[in-house]
Amino acid sequence: HLDDNTGSVAASVPDTRPATLSGTGVSWTSPGRVGAGAVTLDGTGELATASPVLNTTAPAGFTVAAWVRLTDTEQSRTAVSQDGVNTSMFRLGFRNDLDLNGDNEPDTAWCFTLTGSDSATATETAACTTDYVVAGDWVSLVGVYDPVAGLVKIYVNGPPDFGGAVAQASYSGAWSATGDFAIGRAWNGIPTHGWVGDLDHVYAVQLVWADWDIALHAAM
Repeated sequence: HLDDNTGSVAASVPDTRPATLSGTGVSWTSPGRVGAGAVTLDGTGELATASPVLNTTAPAGFTVAAWVRLTDTEQSRTAVSQDGVNTSMFRLGFRNDLDLNGDNEPDTAWCFTLTGSDSATATETAACTTDYVVAGDWVSLVGVYDPVAGLVKIYVNGPPDFGGAVAQASYSGAWSATGDFAIGRAWNGIPTHGWVGDLDHVYAVQLVWADWDIALHAAM
C-alpha cells in the first residue's frame, strides 16, 4: 500500500514480498493518493523485491495495478515491471516513443507492454491509450495479461462503463521472468525508464481482474 512513511522497506500484503527502497531518488511522501503515504521518485530511485512476485507464464494470467502521478513526460517511464535477465517481461507506465495515430509523430500514452523473449532487443506488444495523459494528475493504471484470450490490456481510470478507457493487443509467447518485481523502473540489463513523480497502492495479482475489480481500484 506504500503507507509506511518511514524506513527503507515497503511492507507487502501478504508479508512475503516486501520491497526495498534503493537509491537516493526515492522517498516517502504524505499523504498518498490513497491512505497515509506514497513514494516520490526522481528517475534514479526504485523499490524492488528480493524475488519474483508473479509467475508470468501461469495459465491464470496476471494483473498489475498502481495509482500513478507523472510529473515528467520527456521520456518513457515505468511504474511497475518484473525483471528477466536481460529485459523486463512486462512494463506498466508511460510511453512517448510510439506513433499510435499514424501521423509519423510519437504520441504520449499510457501503455502495458509485454516482451516476446528475454532479450534486450526482443519484439514488444503494447496496449496503449492516449486518454488521461496529463502531467501532474493522479491516474489509476491496470495492466492485464489474459493468456486464455491471448490478450494484453490496459485500463486507465477504470473500465469504460465506469468512465475510464481501455486498450488491448493480441499477445502470445509469454516467458518466465524470474527476477525482481520493481516499482519505479524497468530493466534492460540495467535500470531504465525511471519514474518521475509519485506512486501509490501497487497490486500484483495472479489472475485476470474482472471489470468490477478494476473499477474498485479506480474508485479508491
